[in-house]
Amino acid sequence: MGTKRNREAYNTEAVAGLKEASSALATKGNLEEAIEALEDEQTLVPEPQPEFFARLASILERRAEQVEQTLASSTIEPQRSKIGEQVRKLRTQAGDSYIALSRGLTLADDRGQGEAMWKGVELYDRAGATQQSIDAMEFFVAERPDDGQTPDVLLRLGRAYQSIGQFDKAIKKFQQNQFRYPQSLAASRSGVPLAQAYIAKGPAAYPMAEKVLSTVLENNPILTPESEEFRQALFELAQLYYRTGRYEDAISRLEETTQRYPNDPRMGQLVYLMADSYRKSAGLLARANSPTAATAAQSSATAGAAAPNAMAIAAAKAEAAAARRERLAKAEAMFDRVIELAHTTPPVGDLDKLYLKLSHFYRADCLYDLGRFEDAIKLYDAATLRYQEDPSAVAAYMQIVSAYCALGRFDDARTANERAKWLLRKMPEAVFADARNSMPKKYWEDWLRCTSESGMYAKDLKPGAITAEQ
Repeated sequence: MGTKRNREAYNTEAVAGLKEASSALATKGNLEEAIEALEDEQTLVPEPQPEFFARLASILERRAEQVEQTLASSTIEPQRSKIGEQVRKLRTQAGDSYIALSRGLTLADDRGQGEAMWKGVELYDRAGATQQSIDAMEFFVAERPDDGQTPDVLLRLGRAYQSIGQFDKAIKKFQQNQFRYPQSLAASRSGVPLAQAYIAKGPAAYPMAEKVLSTVLENNPILTPESEEFRQALFELAQLYYRTGRYEDAISRLEETTQRYPNDPRMGQLVYLMADSYRKSAGLLARANSPTAATAAQSSATAGAAAPNAMAIAAAKAEAAAARRERLAKAEAMFDRVIELAHTTPPVGDLDKLYLKLSHFYRADCLYDLGRFEDAIKLYDAATLRYQEDPSAVAAYMQIVSAYCALGRFDDARTANERAKWLLRKMPEAVFADARNSMPKKYWEDWLRCTSESGMYAKDLKPGAITAEQ
């Protein structure tokens, strides 16, 4: 046809034939050939009507599903990768077609335009084509600010920016949603991701995140405690308090969360954060009640008009010590619960696995800090046996050594020190590089050598010479 001068005379008939062919091929499941017929049709009609894009989008989407089904029968990784790339390409093309359909329906069909836009965005998301998804939603928001779907589009647009690390743009979209459409559900649902975007920007933005989360939880007639957004806001606020060292506030919010949502799938995380908040708050009390801190407080008070009452100071110290012991006991019990929960529902995610590991070591730390050295040694032994190739096991052995010294059992301390050396020799350098906040392997080697040579295991040391505080 392209070589004939009078090709225009055949155009209408040819287009009708290709349309019929693509329909027949699609009906028989020959989707690849149906797509070829549609491409030929578009060659003849470079600017087709919206119904063409509806047909093309539908067949491209079906073809993506068809190709994806072949993944199950493919076991060769390069082949699976090639198939996956083909599926992503087809879904992106289907998304393009739905967006073209949406734009073609701008004046003719409001409802159809919105439905096509959402379909295109969903296909882009499934294909991992985030930028195309963002472009489509930006166009919709700009062209249809008064559309009933615009608040939902803004919410999704903000999340898309958030997913690629463009937090300032995400914040702008969430705030636009709340300011322009304050009565919409989407605006209320923008609160938690807005706070998460602030948190992602770092400590300087934490006060803004706290303010946003508090707004979600307090005096919000749209979001009730039954909503997922309310639950998530509670969790995020508790984590924010924990992250910033406000452990009392963290405990309060975490307790509220566990009471409101006893079947929360993140129960292991919630209980761990509560346990560690109690542990760390006990540590703060210990530091505040240390001899150095007490001396500084007394010096400051003496500089005033009257010397402090010695009995009052002693009573305050006793009260703080009792509170510290209570918090350590609660922490130990909650770390136990994290471990029990893992027996019922084994952890799958990396964070849950990390919290489980830390619970094994931290519950022993709590008993050590309470002066229950025998019990602490048993739990440290169990933890080191479970995590033999983790640097935390070396740190646990150091605690075992100190616990034996505190009990006056210096032969046992020396033996534990030698076992730690043996364990350390077995560990490859890589585990120290991969572990978070771990000292280098050489640090531990030097530490163990120094303790062996220091004479700290001498028989004439008095039992209890090394205390939990030391």
